[in-house]
Amino acid sequence: MPSENSPNPDQGDAEVRRVGPLGRMMLISRILGLFRDILLTTLLGAGATADALRAALRIPVMLRDMLSEGALSAAFSPAYRQQQQAADPEASQRFAQAALGSILTLSLTLLALLAWQAETIIEIFVPGLNGDAVASWLRLLLPYLALVPFMAVFRGLLHCHRRDAQALKPQIFQNLALLASGSLMLAMGVSDSERAQGWIWAFLGGALLGVLGMLRDISRHTPIPWPSLRWKVAGHGRFLRDFGALLLSQILIQSYSLIAFRLLSELQEGSVTWFETAFRFHFFPIALIGVSSGIVAADESADLLSRGQPRQLSRMLTRNQRLTAFVGGLAGAGLLATAALVIQSFFVHGEFTETDGLKTSAILSWYCLAIPFAALNVGLQRTAITLGLRKAVLGITLLGLVLQTFILFGGFIEVSTDLIAQSYVISAIFTWLALQGLIRRSLTLPRLRWSQGLKLIVLMLIVHQGAHYWIEGLSTSTPEFAGRTALILGTAIMLGVLLATWVGRRLKMVEVESMWEVFRAASRSQKKR
Repeated sequence: MPSENSPNPDQGDAEVRRVGPLGRMMLISRILGLFRDILLTTLLGAGATADALRAALRIPVMLRDMLSEGALSAAFSPAYRQQQQAADPEASQRFAQAALGSILTLSLTLLALLAWQAETIIEIFVPGLNGDAVASWLRLLLPYLALVPFMAVFRGLLHCHRRDAQALKPQIFQNLALLASGSLMLAMGVSDSERAQGWIWAFLGGALLGVLGMLRDISRHTPIPWPSLRWKVAGHGRFLRDFGALLLSQILIQSYSLIAFRLLSELQEGSVTWFETAFRFHFFPIALIGVSSGIVAADESADLLSRGQPRQLSRMLTRNQRLTAFVGGLAGAGLLATAALVIQSFFVHGEFTETDGLKTSAILSWYCLAIPFAALNVGLQRTAITLGLRKAVLGITLLGLVLQTFILFGGFIEVSTDLIAQSYVISAIFTWLALQGLIRRSLTLPRLRWSQGLKLIVLMLIVHQGAHYWIEGLSTSTPEFAGRTALILGTAIMLGVLLATWVGRRLKMVEVESMWEVFRAASRSQKKR
């Protein structure tokens, strides 16, 4: 085993290249998700049925985010990596079976509870909506919770075996199923209620196809772990502790959505749809860079810690965070400049009116400010858990929720969709500052350089202003023609990338080359290792 101090010039490039293929699959999934959201707004607009369906979907999707994309995926890797280093070659398999068995037990318990008390839960969280419709559709969605543990553990296994791109296939299958079903319903002209139920069945069918696809991928790299109730195996105790801390943290994070939905349900009709559309769209760049780099950071941290290389971990995390801040900051600046045009181009169709578009873009503009911080927080939180800082992460998350609650319920400003978005931005910034301080107490990281921060702020302003004035100029100087809006948006994005590259190189920001290395890695087919 090489010393942790031995030079490894290719290590940084390898980490960056690993983000590329993962980002490529994330991009495909998010583009399909974008078309899915466009299709749903076209089908149902921003009326009562749309709000009720989105509220019914929120609970199972939230539980999936907490288990499959949040708590379990971050807790699984450190314990599994540790078992891979064990002398017993079957240790990692036994651990995976125990982890799946325990999470499946939890998920089925939640399923039974939701089926029993659906009306009460809906009345608590969205009292202003059609409770009977929401509760009925929620019960239809509950079988999805039985699939979530399999998606979560299989995803963790694929990441640990460096098959990052394959771990995202279930989302792609689900989005394809929803697009096919939604297009068919749009052509058939069925009622809003039938469209909502058809959407739910497509949601479930796509998830099942995704799990079956993961089973095939898992079998090519490691034996398939089936659920086991034999939980007294090596690594399972650590996994449960990490998972418990992360789950509590994710519950606190997701509480923002529940609080927001409750407040929105009592505002103007359509508020839930405007909010959900803006929130999901702002997550597009966070998923591409924040989640992709966060997954890599957590897995590499677990690997380096299991091999006793804390200095390598510090260097890896520094590179990871600088790249995430660079790309996330530019993405936030660019989306802020193009928010109104993006919503108008993609969503103002069918039942979704121009007024709905203006309301949504106003909310999205606030969320753009949170993008770089939310993207950074993914990797910081997962790395902190890997370092064993469970209680501190939980405390920071709790303080973030308290801050949001104080803003929303303090009575200082009237509750509105804008205030709900602003509370999220403030909490994201606070969480980033707190996680930075926490990590620095455990790892020797370079000091934050104000010069680098100022360079990034200058570059973000240049990209934002360049894209803004480009859109404004073309919008007023070009005649109307088919595809005009798409052309303006596409050229504005290209201009932003060119400005970021040219000015970034003039400012001697090394992250420019890392960004392009990610692009090159994403454009190449993933080679077999």
